[in-house]
Amino acid sequence: MVPHVAEYTVESRQWPNWLRAEERNDPGLARSQQRRKRVEQVIGWLKHTAGLRQVKLRGQGRVE
Repeated sequence: MVPHVAEYTVESRQWPNWLRAEERNDPGLARSQQRRKRVEQVIGWLKHTAGLRQVKLRGQGRVE
């Protein structure tokens, strides 16, 4: 089983790219990255549009 982790697009000394060729070429990596992007979009929508950030700062009781 190959782990599906994010890959750095720009290599630097501080953040080296540790993915091997077999990990980059795994067909599950593309699906994993698509799902990861979708999850981030949902969380971004919750924070920006649905007011999740305010709930976090004020507490659920004050929001209701």
